[in-house]
Amino acid sequence: MTARKVPAPLQTAVLAGALFVYLTAEMFPIGVLTDMTRDLHTTESGGGLMLTVYALVAGAAILPTVALTRHVDRRAVLVGALIVLAVSQAALALAPNLPAALAARAVAAIPHGLLWSTVPIVAVSLAPEDRQGRATAQVFLGGSAALVGGAPLMTGLASWIEWRAAAGVVAVGALALAVLSWVSLPALSPDSRNSERTPREPSWLPRVLKVCVLTVLMVTATYAPYTFFALMAEPYGFRAWSLGGLQIAFGVAGLLAVAMIGKQIDRSLDVALALTMVGLMVAFGVIALSPPAPVFVVGVILWGAAQACVAPTMQSAALRGGPGAQVMASALYVLAFQIGIGAGSSLGGVVLDRAGLPWLPVCALLGLIPVAAVPVAQGIRSQPLLR
Repeated sequence: MTARKVPAPLQTAVLAGALFVYLTAEMFPIGVLTDMTRDLHTTESGGGLMLTVYALVAGAAILPTVALTRHVDRRAVLVGALIVLAVSQAALALAPNLPAALAARAVAAIPHGLLWSTVPIVAVSLAPEDRQGRATAQVFLGGSAALVGGAPLMTGLASWIEWRAAAGVVAVGALALAVLSWVSLPALSPDSRNSERTPREPSWLPRVLKVCVLTVLMVTATYAPYTFFALMAEPYGFRAWSLGGLQIAFGVAGLLAVAMIGKQIDRSLDVALALTMVGLMVAFGVIALSPPAPVFVVGVILWGAAQACVAPTMQSAALRGGPGAQVMASALYVLAFQIGIGAGSSLGGVVLDRAGLPWLPVCALLGLIPVAAVPVAQGIRSQPLLR
């Protein structure tokens, strides 16, 4: 069966699967942080470096990798990134200490941004112009599905077969997806319509940079508590499989929200952003009150729904902000997202050590206030924010 005979929904599923396995690997330490830090002989805040270093390497590598692969078949780029991920996860499973674990994760981080900037462009190229927001959201369902099935499955699996074997499972999954990507996707050369040439006049750059600044602020605020999700849930009795269940609730909410946000993105990016911001602020406001367990769960569910909408909304804004330069616009957006993850996990570690666990959602709420002020100011001037 050639790639041309593969139905479009299957191609979309493969693209979503690539995001699924990469996000599962990136977020792998979150659900197993306690076990990993004990086995690697480090502290919990030290374990948070596994996210920080990953984000820093991914951010530093994205622009060089995009430049180096600009003439490479997009299918080969995706397959190569998945193979690198498989090698990285296998090395993580064998890591004897924290430095080795950090090095293993850094390997996967090198093509991370390249993959995440390429997949939405490929998805958009396969969709009609009036459905590109939905196409972006559909592939980002892979990321949401990682929160629903990937991260919780790894948490539960690690409690059953230990985290090293669970890391090996991710490696096998990445290899399987590499094969599926090769046989199901068509050749996607840089000369095809899914790889645009950067225009000579970079009039798109200010618009994309505005999206990137908002992305950094939002992701920093949300990942400060998210990095230590397992620790935040412990006082409410969520551990091992019950923690996995909470992550499933978090992810299901995100999956449903992303499935719906695509239509809103096609209608109005500004409204999509406003809905995302309101959801995040209400969620962190609820959690910051240290409520009873049922209310905490409601806050987590709302948090999951809103956080999952950040990526498709801001990625769509970046792609629309850089017509004719979508590869670079997408790369800059992914760079901003990785900066936000690194800054958020670092900030969360500082808050955890110096102020304590209850201050993590407060920190997130305070960090979102300046982001919320920007659309308000744009609204007063009657100017669209993201388009």
